[in-house]
Amino acid sequence: MLRVRATIFYTPASGPTKRVVRNRKGRVGNCSEGGPNLGFTIKAKRHGLACADGTWRPGTYSFITRTTHRASKLRAIGSLTWEKTGTC
Repeated sequence: MLRVRATIFYTPASGPTKRVVRNRKGRVGNCSEGGPNLGFTIKAKRHGLACADGTWRPGTYSFITRTTHRASKLRAIGSLTWEKTGTC
């Protein structure tokens, strides 16, 4: 059984930082595929981070994903920072 927790921090050019947290848990055959196999896909529009055309809003995004294999207590942590430039 895997437990996956994803946190997104969105910082626009002006204004406060927004935080989005998603949690999923379930059984998967291949631990390295825990995110996609658990139906874990982050979509900008669903979390209020999209422009009118559905693309990601300009700003800085920090993604942090924590995965824990519950039986062995093995943990994997991944992080990514991405800057979307331009305008909506």
